[in-house]
Amino acid sequence: MNFHLHNAQQKAFICSNFQKFLNGLDVPVQIFIATDTLNLDVYLSKLEEKTTYPSLFADFKKYMQQLITSQSLLNRSFYIVASDKQITMNVIGLRCSEEREPQYIVQGCFQTLFKEHNEPKLIKNHPTYLDIDGMFLRTIAVEGYPRSVEEGFLDKIVTINGNILISLHIEPYSYESMMVMLNKELQKQHADLWSMERKGMINPSLEIQRTDTRLVLEQVQRGSEKLFDISLYIACRAPSVAELDTVTQKVESQLRAMLMHSVNCSYEQDIAFSSALPLGRNMLGRRRNITTKALSAFFPFTSQFLEMDETGILFGLNKNNIPIIKDIFKLNNANGIVLASSGGGKSYFSKLMISRLLVAGTKVLCIDPQREYTELVKHFSGELITLSRTSDTIINPLDLLGHEFDEKKLALLDLFHVMLGGTSEIQKAVLDRALTNIYAAKGITSDEKTWKRRPPIMDNLLQELKSMSRYATKIESETYRSLINRIEMYVSGVFKFLNRQTKLNFDNRLYALTSETCLSR
Repeated sequence: MNFHLHNAQQKAFICSNFQKFLNGLDVPVQIFIATDTLNLDVYLSKLEEKTTYPSLFADFKKYMQQLITSQSLLNRSFYIVASDKQITMNVIGLRCSEEREPQYIVQGCFQTLFKEHNEPKLIKNHPTYLDIDGMFLRTIAVEGYPRSVEEGFLDKIVTINGNILISLHIEPYSYESMMVMLNKELQKQHADLWSMERKGMINPSLEIQRTDTRLVLEQVQRGSEKLFDISLYIACRAPSVAELDTVTQKVESQLRAMLMHSVNCSYEQDIAFSSALPLGRNMLGRRRNITTKALSAFFPFTSQFLEMDETGILFGLNKNNIPIIKDIFKLNNANGIVLASSGGGKSYFSKLMISRLLVAGTKVLCIDPQREYTELVKHFSGELITLSRTSDTIINPLDLLGHEFDEKKLALLDLFHVMLGGTSEIQKAVLDRALTNIYAAKGITSDEKTWKRRPPIMDNLLQELKSMSRYATKIESETYRSLINRIEMYVSGVFKFLNRQTKLNFDNRLYALTSETCLSR
């Protein structure tokens, strides 16, 4: 989820649900975040199957491959490793699927590391890093944490642009163990303070620790908190030692900025890396006890990584450099707007989006009064519809064009309101009867089988209104006269070019509707 786009109340609700999940844990779990090379082969292959623009697709595929390579785009996969199959993350609003056994996830990690085989041939255990078939790894453990952190603070580590594995081991205490340990710790801290007071010494840090321990003990007794041992390991990967040092420094710098203390597991890199793998085994054992509320701040599912629609198009990259591939027609509302300052690239983005929609097999219609898209239409051999007296392409306003009969009549009543400079309710009623009659004369009714028959034109509507006016009362005759006078413009007047059947190539996928009148204005 995009955690940081939520408001404070929503964040608190998510963390509260995460606390409920943690309080319900009776077995150790491991949250494992893997880094994978971004792979769009499935999306590109399906796009290639349905596209009608092979040359355009070839350019798009080449661009995507160069983008992934040049920017080293990486994806993150999130796993929860646990021995209890009943554990569910639905309580915090995450969509999950049950994976196979952990060794398959480990195998996937090794496939990312070692392109040619699923397991390493040679591992060299250096004091501060591992050399695995020429791929270098260094695992660091986080040992010190600040007194307070913001919710979802791990996002700053998860979204680091680097090849890293993140592993968070969570081991719950039993109620009996918690009570015994907290009571012993409280007694020890009380004794230490009493001893220092006898010597006339003051230790504010120890006083704070005793206050915190007493508060935790009270919360545990009330059942609102539990105690956990946590271990946070970050395994950095790179193809050379120099690059490994760079990635490690980037991670350590980010940890220091959050007042977290990390250590390089010198002479324990093999054990540390095994603990970082999704095996559910904390072999290194660098633990720190923590309460439920504090642990909820470790909520790691904070940033959206690759989640694409197979029928979608590329809109750009998110803050994690992950492609945003979405099918807008699958949304509840596919309407959108492009906003930017002058010269900000609105037209460029729109034309680029049109090109990608065409690759995906979508039909596109542009209403283009300023002829911005004329060259684009010509480039893709599309259909340019010009509203003018000399145009070869025209749309009959009364053509159903794939619409339902009743839907088309409703649309025409709105269209005539514009074409005739406004219509009253009485005039709409007259037009509705006239439209029903002229469509019936052509054999077009509410029966779907009739909708592909040759539609009427504006002259048919004019003649029908004249025929109906002969039987009108004196009061109604004014209504008919007004409609007839204005519709005659579209039959024998300046707009008579609209008085003909639709002439378009419907095999095209790109249309642009323009007007010479609008252009001259």
